[in-house]
Amino acid sequence: MTSMIERSAKMVASKDVEIIVKNPETGPEAIESFMDENVSTINVIKEVIRPTLGKVDAVVIACFDDPGMYALREILDIPVLGIGESSVLMSLVLGWKFSILAVSEKAIPLMENMLYRYGLEKRLASIESMKLSVVDVDKMSEEEVLKPLIKAGEQARMKGAEVLILGCAGLAGYDEKLSKKINLPVIDPVKAGVKLAESILQMGLTISRAGLFSKLVHSEW
Repeated sequence: MTSMIERSAKMVASKDVEIIVKNPETGPEAIESFMDENVSTINVIKEVIRPTLGKVDAVVIACFDDPGMYALREILDIPVLGIGESSVLMSLVLGWKFSILAVSEKAIPLMENMLYRYGLEKRLASIESMKLSVVDVDKMSEEEVLKPLIKAGEQARMKGAEVLILGCAGLAGYDEKLSKKINLPVIDPVKAGVKLAESILQMGLTISRAGLFSKLVHSEW
């Protein structure tokens, strides 16, 4: 899965941008619950963020649930993006209603919760499940993944979706194939996260310290 994420990221990155893909060595095999999110956040901070501090210009969290994104925005002085938020924001300029194609049934309420937190739920057409697990997808062939993915995309279109979002980093790279089958724009969330990070850096912007992401003096990590 990590190799697919890296391939998608490098596919859209500008020539002068170096992509470093790192995965913590400890933690859950896949992130499919609140517990997985919390455990993985600590491991990402310890094993990925600390060793690369001062060596990168931005962080893109390659998990659709955006685990640890708010925490990292509090402690880092560089842009921190999650592929979930990035891809949904991108969908809003491509159509009025978007649908997310999730891997598992459990992901549906998690994504609904995420969209309410971001204030983006009003533009949601539906969240469709492939009725698998992230671990399943990682072991399946491209053809085996495409079949339930196309079915989920067709269901989303019938419910009014104008734009489809691949709701898992493990689905990176399936955007073009699905778009041709469904005839709708399909967003690869990894690509969306990378390009949005690039744009923010090129515009000279960074995280606001007024309000939600203000730093606390006593915070140590």
